Amino acid sequence: MARHFLLLLLSLLPCTLAASAAPTQVTNSLPSLIETRDAGSCSQTSRMALTWVTEDFHFHSSVTFSTPAHQIPDGSVAFKLTNTALPFAMSCSAYSTQLDQFFYGDQWFACTGPETGNDTTAIFQFDHASGRLDLKQNWVCSDGDSSGTAYFFDASGTTNVTLDCTTEKWENGNWTTGQVYSTEVVDCALQNITVQPSEIEASA
Repeated sequence: MARHFLLLLLSLLPCTLAASAAPTQVTNSLPSLIETRDAGSCSQTSRMALTWVTEDFHFHSSVTFSTPAHQIPDGSVAFKLTNTALPFAMSCSAYSTQLDQFFYGDQWFACTGPETGNDTTAIFQFDHASGRLDLKQNWVCSDGDSSGTAYFFDASGTTNVTLDCTTEKWENGNWTTGQVYSTEVVDCALQNITVQPSEIEASA
């Protein structure tokens, strides 16, 4: 089946944690058949009312000094990604040992979803210093159509995460070789963040 690519550019207000979404302005239309799909269907939602939610977004890091000169860093970020057009969530997580920020927004990490009958993929990158979170996802909508017509969607978007974190530091004042010298643990509160894609590409 020939695939005709059409670009939908969405005009968005800046995404915030409160995330009151601006109405989507579609500058190009998808094939006319999609206009007949039921409101709330996968394809109609993907076209007209798509949003992401990063549920329970969590950043955590720890740095352990085994000696005053030797440190062991460990950082992680994790969240669940939901898409208003899809009936399931994807799990997104990443780990890093790159001091000092751990995540620099220069590496894409894959999310995981249901393993059976699922053609959806998602990736993300995170810049700890600025709070920038980039998302990309692609999925397929068939809407249960007996004709077998399917629509393929690719979306990307960005938001800024404002972390609310606590830092705990501990130092062993009587340190001797073989003991832990000090630790520093940063733990951030869970939060849900609504994100509107800035660009959607569709094909059929």
